[in-house]
Amino acid sequence: AKVRMIMVDSRKHARGEPRRIAEDVIAKLKAGGDFAKLADEFSDDARINKGGDRGWVEEKNTVFRKELTEVIFKLGAGQVSEVLEIDGTAFILKVEEKKEAQVQPITEVRLAIENQLKLEERDRLAGRVRTRIRAEQTAAIGSDRDRASGSIEL
Repeated sequence: AKVRMIMVDSRKHARGEPRRIAEDVIAKLKAGGDFAKLADEFSDDARINKGGDRGWVEEKNTVFRKELTEVIFKLGAGQVSEVLEIDGTAFILKVEEKKEAQVQPITEVRLAIENQLKLEERDRLAGRVRTRIRAEQTAAIGSDRDRASGSIEL
């Protein structure tokens, strides 16, 4: 589902304020207000300058809390949730589009797979280099100590 979200954070407002602000936003939406503009104005989410756009969300995502994901997948395309309050923070969700999950053709995912494999190989090799450098430094420190203590026979 393609989702927009307005989040009124309890850490940035007095107790009870997030719900009141979110309910005011719901009233503005019901009066024909634009969700994206209201998100820019009222949301405390990091994506406020994007109109609350959270992009495409899968049902088995780990980005959103379970309570939010459940609501997202109960809403139909174009629908807006009521105010959801979790731990004092208020949320309003809008599902812009829905489409069924589908298998992507290999031609569409090949580049992403190749890039992921390259990153993993780079990280593996970097780890080997770090290990070798540490071993060399440890050996060098040990030989410096031996020379400094005069215990090396020539």
